[in-house]
Amino acid sequence: MPFYSFEDFELFRGMFHGRNRKSLNVLLKLAVGVGITIIPTGIVLALLSYDKGFADLVGKLFDFERFNLFSHIVSLAFAVPIGMYLYGLYISSTDRKCSDMFTAEKCNMLSDRVKIAPLSTALTAVIPLLAVYVLFFVSQWQYYISGFTGILPLDFSYAEYAREGFFQLCAVSVINLAVIVAVLLFMKKSKASSPILKLLTVIFSLFTLVLISTAIAKMVMYIRFYGLTQKRVYATWFMVILAVVFIIVALGRFISKMKTVSLCAVVIVTSFAILALGNADRLIAQYNVDRYLNGTLQTVDIDAMSDLGDAAVPQLVRLAKHLDDQNGTDIANVTYADIEYQTDLYSQTAAALLHQSRAWQESDHSIFSFTVNGAAAKAALKNAGLLAE
Repeated sequence: MPFYSFEDFELFRGMFHGRNRKSLNVLLKLAVGVGITIIPTGIVLALLSYDKGFADLVGKLFDFERFNLFSHIVSLAFAVPIGMYLYGLYISSTDRKCSDMFTAEKCNMLSDRVKIAPLSTALTAVIPLLAVYVLFFVSQWQYYISGFTGILPLDFSYAEYAREGFFQLCAVSVINLAVIVAVLLFMKKSKASSPILKLLTVIFSLFTLVLISTAIAKMVMYIRFYGLTQKRVYATWFMVILAVVFIIVALGRFISKMKTVSLCAVVIVTSFAILALGNADRLIAQYNVDRYLNGTLQTVDIDAMSDLGDAAVPQLVRLAKHLDDQNGTDIANVTYADIEYQTDLYSQTAAALLHQSRAWQESDHSIFSFTVNGAAAKAALKNAGLLAE
């Protein structure tokens, strides 16, 4: 579908076709105006550069390395064909240009052809797997229920308990989802098979949800004791997404009008967008410092906070000022020599902030490097007296 319209350069035709010709005329007029203003604007900029503050401002706006400029040109070169691809997909979809290639009727016919497994074969294939799950839960019940009771099992640390079996859980979840899909795809339809299909889907989903819930409980216990890190957030996010997907799959067997695959796709994309755009690093840093200040966290993992980059700087400054009030110190006057070979929380926090201050002074400050977290970090470092105006 995308390439059907991609080959016709629909993106450019859409920009300069029909009523959009007026837009083209406006763009041409604007381009002429820009061409006319280049010379007088350049002269005025040169004349006003006698003012040092204005000259510094202009220098910051146009001060960027050649490599960075080249990287943006390369990005633009990729952006044009990707934009054509997406626009071609949009045009082909709205105009239904490929509607006869892949229809619901063809999908249903294909689905009926691949349903070759009798009910007895499907049950024989899945019952041993269900028996393994039952045996596993019965034998390990006390171990897994500890995550809900908040009691750490003997001979385990919090880290070991939370990490134990996490990747195996992910693999088992994928296998269970594959089993459900395989049964739905290949098991023959009949009056007897319909309720059994629902039952198998619900049982596999419940077993998986029990595993996921215990893993989340173990992770929550781990976070309660040590605080948040990127890996803990990503792992918890992934387990929650898995749980939602299995709930949707189970409900889809009882709600006939539910579009299970589409709904799962929407949930995953939306959740990923929230994770990507929600500034998780800033929230991680704030959570850890909040809990330390209210006394529910024994210490703050400064190494993990440093991995968060600019997002953690405002919270590190907040933590340093709190420790200043307790110790009678001033973070603005601390040097590397003062904290060398010291491992207490204040020294680690000060070292992280001094490193961030030096990194900020040595980094590129062109308009292309601007980020929200970077602006917040700069303001926090200035407020702490660690960054000159």
